Amino acid sequence: MFIFQLLTFFLMLQCLYVKASEKNYVNLDLETLNFLLPENNSGNAGELIFSKAKLNWNEMRLSLKNSDQALNAVINIRPNLINFKTHRMNLTLPLSEESPLFNIKAAQLKESSIMVNKEFFNFSGEYFKIQNDAAIVTLDKFNSLCVGRDIDNLTTIDGLIAGCLNDFIINGKNENDLAGAKLEYTDRIDDMEIFFSSRLKDLKLQKNIFSLDLDNANLNAANYLVSIGKSNMSCKKNPELYSIDFEKIKNDCVDSFTVDSSEIEIQDNESATEYAVKLESLQTNVDQLEAKFDKVAIKTDEKLVELSGLTITCDKNQGDEFYELHKVISGCMKYSKIKLDLATTTGIEEEVERDQTFWDEWFADGNSEVSKFNATLGNLTVNNGEIYFIITVDTSLTPKFNISIKGEIVHDPENKTLTIHMDKVKVAKIPTWRWGVNKILNFWLDMENIKFIGKKITIQL
Repeated sequence: MFIFQLLTFFLMLQCLYVKASEKNYVNLDLETLNFLLPENNSGNAGELIFSKAKLNWNEMRLSLKNSDQALNAVINIRPNLINFKTHRMNLTLPLSEESPLFNIKAAQLKESSIMVNKEFFNFSGEYFKIQNDAAIVTLDKFNSLCVGRDIDNLTTIDGLIAGCLNDFIINGKNENDLAGAKLEYTDRIDDMEIFFSSRLKDLKLQKNIFSLDLDNANLNAANYLVSIGKSNMSCKKNPELYSIDFEKIKNDCVDSFTVDSSEIEIQDNESATEYAVKLESLQTNVDQLEAKFDKVAIKTDEKLVELSGLTITCDKNQGDEFYELHKVISGCMKYSKIKLDLATTTGIEEEVERDQTFWDEWFADGNSEVSKFNATLGNLTVNNGEIYFIITVDTSLTPKFNISIKGEIVHDPENKTLTIHMDKVKVAKIPTWRWGVNKILNFWLDMENIKFIGKKITIQL
């Protein structure tokens, strides 16, 4: 955003005196930018070094090269201005107290190029890093382009922002770089630090849609390491959004998010449990979340649980982030429906190592060698805290039998627990319902996170 604003302030000065034509452009090659917002928005803010600059404006042609460090500028900030001082030039531009510049705490650029005219804006480079109070975004070997469709002029601040919010793309700097640009993102949500990195085939921001085409992304959040295979993600945006409103963009996105098929691996560092997911689709709207999984695997040192044909549909509170577990559960407590075609539990031999080779083979065929326990879950329904479901169980020790459970489910986000109070339990073809429930808990779930006392099951999330 700093580069956008710096560039457009230069152009605004030109626009005061000349009328822009379609052939007019400014081309800036930047060697480095090191920007650090000073305390109280006042003081030295770093340096900006141009390699060369070209201006083509009506009949005027201007070309400058930084042969004697004449384009090395020291940056100074005041609450109402920004100043660039070189050996031979002193340029001061006005700022308003509400300028977006003051939201940027730090920025860095290396070997970058900017070209702009009234119809397009192109920004590419080897390295770009920008930071605000909480988040850091880094791009490596990137190219970005804004096209001013339906926008009068990209050589004004408002026009540039409006153009980029409605027709914008980021991809790899080099056309033959199939992996695309490298994207890194660091943020903090409450007390949780988040680090995300990926090869970015492209990021698009168009009139009514925001989309990401990712290649092998990695996410580190809390105690979890997440690896995401190739995936396409998109969400809706307001086509009439012509000014920067990150909160509006985020809220629109979490209420209209879609993910196409993807392979996901999750490592829980706290419990040493591994998860592998073949996701068919995930989508949200204002009041609902739906996820469909081809397969889900949960692997501990002792067992592998494989779920096939899992579908989850839940109510969602408007604006709730689908990636925050307890917000998702809060919506599911109002109304949810879960269906599972098959759950299979397999014993893990001691010599089987928990490494990448195991998951490569699992993704290839998804089959386990010895099945000890099978279960099918019909529609599990939660309605305003009341839960009802039927499980069909098939083990090597017993004939197939059904367990139906009806009761109350309570979500305690502060203590991170789910508690099921069983009111009615019916079991067919086995001696007691307690034996049947214990059988399920023993084989299907991790007993360390579950307490089963009387008719109460408490799950530590």
